Amino acid sequence: RQGCEVLSGGVPKTVAEIEALMAAARVQVA
Repeated sequence: RQGCEVLSGGVPKTVAEIEALMAAARVQVA
């Protein structure tokens, strides 16, 4: 339960934030 709560609490609520995180992840991977 704690894991799910932490994930749901840490997940960005806006699409812009999600897109920013995805872009940052791509840069780090590349």
